[in-house]
Amino acid sequence: LQRRIVPELCASHVLRTRRVVILAAAFCLAGTRLGDVRTFLLAGKSRNQCGLALRPDALLEVVPRVVQRGDGAGSKAISHVSESRFDGLPVSAETKKAIKEGFGYEHMTEVQAQTVGPLLGGADMLARAKTGTGKTLGFLIPTVERIKGPLPPGAPKDAIRALIISPSRELASQILKEATKLVSFHQGLGAKCVFGGVGLGKDQRDLKDGPCSILVATPGRLKQHMAETPGFANRLGHLEVVILDEADQLLDMGFRGEILKILEKLPPASARQGLLFSATFPKAVSDIAGLALKPGYQYIDTVNENEESTPQHIAQSYAVASLEGMNSLIWASVNQAKDRDPSSFKLILFFATARLTQYYADVFRQTELGSHVFEIHSKKAQGFRSKESERFRKATQGILFSSDVSARGLDYPGVTNVIQVGAASSREQYIHRLGRTGRGGNQGSGMLLLYDIEEYFLRDLSDMPLQKYSIRDLSPSRELDRDPTDTNLKSKAYAAWLGYYKSNLKSMKINTRELVSLGTRFAKSIGALDAQGLPPPLDKMLVGKMGLKGVPGLNVVAVRPK
Repeated sequence: LQRRIVPELCASHVLRTRRVVILAAAFCLAGTRLGDVRTFLLAGKSRNQCGLALRPDALLEVVPRVVQRGDGAGSKAISHVSESRFDGLPVSAETKKAIKEGFGYEHMTEVQAQTVGPLLGGADMLARAKTGTGKTLGFLIPTVERIKGPLPPGAPKDAIRALIISPSRELASQILKEATKLVSFHQGLGAKCVFGGVGLGKDQRDLKDGPCSILVATPGRLKQHMAETPGFANRLGHLEVVILDEADQLLDMGFRGEILKILEKLPPASARQGLLFSATFPKAVSDIAGLALKPGYQYIDTVNENEESTPQHIAQSYAVASLEGMNSLIWASVNQAKDRDPSSFKLILFFATARLTQYYADVFRQTELGSHVFEIHSKKAQGFRSKESERFRKATQGILFSSDVSARGLDYPGVTNVIQVGAASSREQYIHRLGRTGRGGNQGSGMLLLYDIEEYFLRDLSDMPLQKYSIRDLSPSRELDRDPTDTNLKSKAYAAWLGYYKSNLKSMKINTRELVSLGTRFAKSIGALDAQGLPPPLDKMLVGKMGLKGVPGLNVVAVRPK
């Protein structure tokens, strides 16, 4: 241990104390990789983390909380690790080498132990699994083993042999990272990823450059390639595996139509292996499973019956404000969360739409907190989102403004608080957003900020340990009353607000006239009314798409000014 650990710690400039060496030894004896030991010790920034890490008498408390990390979607807490070992799997030497050297894993998680065996046997499967439990590797290992052999008869040399459909660019990118590692020792195998926000021509060139045995794709871009990329449909004609990851989110995001059309154009379920992984099982997921999987598919639920939907160590609270009071509530909530841990605060604020995310990020960027602001949503180019995501992942302090593209699967270490502004689209989405904090056994806190018209959402969370909380200072926030640099953002935020709440009329028990009136109040709260007291102009076509044609109170124009 001295020969292996002490030089490693000294080379990494870790504190050279006897207590740290003892801690490192305990981690290694528990089967943790040296690289992960170093990462854990270097990452311990807060006083509480360091105090716990440096107490020899607390080693037995610390060791079970070690996180087995990869570069893929989520972290695998030690409580999810099983006794089953990867080296005992009936898989190729190349795959075992990738698992050992690329990932550094020895033991499978519970999800992997339950799913890999049946999938290696060729079974179709509908599996319920939470994010952060190792499910990505759970479906990648059997996939690679299935496609490592010769091409199916009649398949073109550039055939795409496995297709993974993911709901977001970020999740698709993380799956690609794991797939690339796993095939690294397999000659002739390669993985590619396609998603919107990147030029179709760039995709087409990339798909021709090197093997694309495994393709990870978002639904919209996949459908576009099937329609516009020459020869693409032929490359999919001999698919051996089709995987729908986060199937419930795919459906929540409105991709049902695209999924059905894609499945129609792929080889039938009888001619390939099919896998669906989902954190929840609404009826829509079961319906899709009936189309994507063979009859008699296996159903595996890897979520413990006694396991709570949300971690018990995440303190949950809520507050309600009027339309006029929400800005002050947001400002006070952020500052209260920051002040709890000034040296290592790391917050994620979720908003209902990309435009609302964009607006509030811009406003906060002009305040005293501006240097800590990060921003991720669908209106940003993919290159920006990837860089911003990595910056926030590495940051020790920060406030990430995000739409639901960050709600699932993504692992941002050290998130201390999740603040949700407005009702989530569903109870499940509330839970997934909340799950960005309290990961790897760490403490976390969640706050839900609702408009008074959204109190109905509390009924959906009646079994959650939500506590009503009060903010110490809810005086009007001059900080958030400043105009954003791009005043056009106000107009876009107003239109997005109207569009989102138009879909919630039934839940809020209001009509379209009342919605428009509320929308004007929202516009006033962000300083978006003009000199005549009118809300921002909306073009005629957009008003028609919203189903608000003829509703009084709107400022309708033929073409909205840019």
